Amino acid sequence: LTCSTSEMAFRGGTGVRIDLSKVPRRAANLTPYEMMLSESQERMLLVSEPAQEQEVLDVFKRWGVSAVSIGVVTDDGRLRIDDGGECVADMPFELLVDGCPIADRPTAVPPKPGSRETLDLGGLSPAEVLERVVVSPNVCDKRWVFEQYDHLIGTNTVIGPGSDAAVLRIKGTTMGIALSLDGDGRKTALDPYQGGVAAVAEAYMNVCCAGAQPLAITNCLNFGNPQNPKIMREFAESVRGIRDACEFLGVPVTGGNVSFYNETLGEQIYPTPVIGMVGLLEDVRKAIGLGFRKKGDQVILIGKTEPDLGASELARIVSGKDAGILTPIDLTSHKRISQALLHLIGEGLLSSCHDCSLGGLAVALLKSCFGSRYDCPSGLSAVIPADVDPIPWLFAESASRAIISLAPENIGRVTDYLDHIEIDYLLLGEVGQDAFVIKQRGNHVLSVDSRRLKQRWASSLDELLAVSSD
Repeated sequence: LTCSTSEMAFRGGTGVRIDLSKVPRRAANLTPYEMMLSESQERMLLVSEPAQEQEVLDVFKRWGVSAVSIGVVTDDGRLRIDDGGECVADMPFELLVDGCPIADRPTAVPPKPGSRETLDLGGLSPAEVLERVVVSPNVCDKRWVFEQYDHLIGTNTVIGPGSDAAVLRIKGTTMGIALSLDGDGRKTALDPYQGGVAAVAEAYMNVCCAGAQPLAITNCLNFGNPQNPKIMREFAESVRGIRDACEFLGVPVTGGNVSFYNETLGEQIYPTPVIGMVGLLEDVRKAIGLGFRKKGDQVILIGKTEPDLGASELARIVSGKDAGILTPIDLTSHKRISQALLHLIGEGLLSSCHDCSLGGLAVALLKSCFGSRYDCPSGLSAVIPADVDPIPWLFAESASRAIISLAPENIGRVTDYLDHIEIDYLLLGEVGQDAFVIKQRGNHVLSVDSRRLKQRWASSLDELLAVSSD
């Protein structure tokens, strides 16, 4: 639906006049009340300048989508709805904006902060840790899920699901859009505010890693019973985190939905705010994915690593519980690093780019080796600092980090740029063939066959679902 207006958007003191006789309907006997209150899917209301009305309608016509002008914005402060010349509703528009009732539910007192616990790994080696993490349900390949749906989108898909962000071309132009969906219920349960911030921040960096400038978000906020003060606190704090992150990063919230009362036999789901971010590529040909592309390319870690395993996937796998403290995200640094990645991609200097999040640095490097579905996995030869504890450094999930790969001849330009804008980075090594090797002080810390691990990563969800169905 489009609404031709004399204003660009609804503002305080304005109103709107709608003519229901112009609204397409599937059933002729729908009452005005059913038409206005129906929650039918696949509909959207747009507001345009009068001079652009036909241009907007032509866009929808081109794509075979039903669209019609149904009304205008007015300056009388009222919502008026007509149906075939008869006024069926007339009320102050204020009642739908600032005058609607508010459910001021009680919120629980915040719990005492957790503590940073020492994780007992039971003598696991880095290779054993990597194998356990990469086949966990959260980290393993989700192809079984997304292949249930059409993700080619009329041959418009440039980068499909499984990368940091999907990229779609806009036919008839040089442009493309990148889309990312992010959220972590486990971390939000530990710290609702930081969980909300983290969901926005990760989506922001993921879109930048594809080469797109973030534009806006939508959200899907999934929680338990809001009449429970603990759940209401989780909801309120995560929304506050989303708001603060969006305001700082300069991305508006265009819409979203809230789903409450998600529980079974009194057990609530994890508080799970999910953020969908969209970004714009001026030249879709510059889009890049997460997979290493060429033997001999150099691999660089961007950002600082905080070697804390609290609230990590590894901690959950080993301890079987959710515990730890979320380190607050420095949004200033996060935005600078994300925009630096966007600049380097725009300059055509990178072969791949992948953020470090779930599973930590080791998983980010391994998934970069896996590449796309049809690629043979690459290998990697990397060296980590001599003064770090390998397992925390490789599997911590500190934010604001990314893995980039690039041709050797671009090293100078990339490092000069990072030095100039004072962003931390570390030259890790280079892309190889089949072996995934990480060294420290000349010794192998981790050495695995990337082909074998890709097979395990790709098949573990199918195997888990097969066991569950039995």
